[in-house]
Amino acid sequence: MTTLDEARPSRGADLARLAVTVVLLGYILTKVDLGAFAAEVRAVALPWLGLAALAQFVGHLLNAWRTGFLLRKADTHLSFGSVLATNFVGVFFNALLPGAVGGDFMRFVDFARATPTRSIAAATLLVERYLGLFSLLPIAAFALLARPDVLGFHPLILPSFAVAIALFAVTGYLSDLGRLGRATAWARPAGDAVGRVRPIAWLLARLDVAGRFGRVYDAIALFKGLPDALSGTFALSCVSRVVWTYAAYAVGRAVGVEMHWIDYFLIVPLIELIRMLPITQGGVGLREGAFILYMAPYGVPREAALAVSLLSYGIFLANSLVGAVIYGLRRRPAP
Repeated sequence: MTTLDEARPSRGADLARLAVTVVLLGYILTKVDLGAFAAEVRAVALPWLGLAALAQFVGHLLNAWRTGFLLRKADTHLSFGSVLATNFVGVFFNALLPGAVGGDFMRFVDFARATPTRSIAAATLLVERYLGLFSLLPIAAFALLARPDVLGFHPLILPSFAVAIALFAVTGYLSDLGRLGRATAWARPAGDAVGRVRPIAWLLARLDVAGRFGRVYDAIALFKGLPDALSGTFALSCVSRVVWTYAAYAVGRAVGVEMHWIDYFLIVPLIELIRMLPITQGGVGLREGAFILYMAPYGVPREAALAVSLLSYGIFLANSLVGAVIYGLRRRPAP
């Protein structure tokens, strides 16, 4: 199985990603009133911002619990503190490095020392990442069921769901049903139709989507005899996503955004799907543009939406400093 170190992106791709990040963020900044944006930040309600920081930290704790749970299912028993420390180091390198898998690579190096084989370490991280991705759509779907009136004024919701569902269809098209069985069989007919569209087929080939999904399915194959591992990881991913989304809601309250809390559970998972596109560093620029676009139909000014996005990311960066401290202590020579 191709491991995470073999999947490391090239320096050229890193530089291209940084260039896109700078251009996109620069464009967004030209479209907002920087004075009004600064006023939004100065007027932030610190208690709500502190609650957002606490929620993000709890999200990190849940992610470590999820990682440890999956490792235990693979017969690798690490203490919660050890997994949490490694995860924080990964968060730090995700924030620091221009590559898409910098943090996961650092986690892989740590976990590979503890697991029976490198493949198990890689499989654990890949399964964790992709089940986390697939937990986004159900959360948004439940929020839409609770707030169906949003469809009457928000033009992006239905197209966003269509694209997200198409992602599952492509997954079905690329899947080896012998390995995944019924889990993706429902998506196979739609995926076949998608794969026959020549421009889409060309794009899938250029992005090596088949190879990327192949690595994921190889990873899942290691856990195919452990359905409770996959279901448990998916459930923990959903809980983690709920907590992270609440953190975004708390930042919105800190900025003074008047939106129903359920609406955050509708738009934030969709924004997260956009942020994960591997074309900017850490989703910077994509996330800010998406917050502006998805909040606009609720009457939220661009400056307030940008403040929600950047303050949320700022809290994430502050949490990543925990990983920097842990990494520094690990590298310090023993007395």
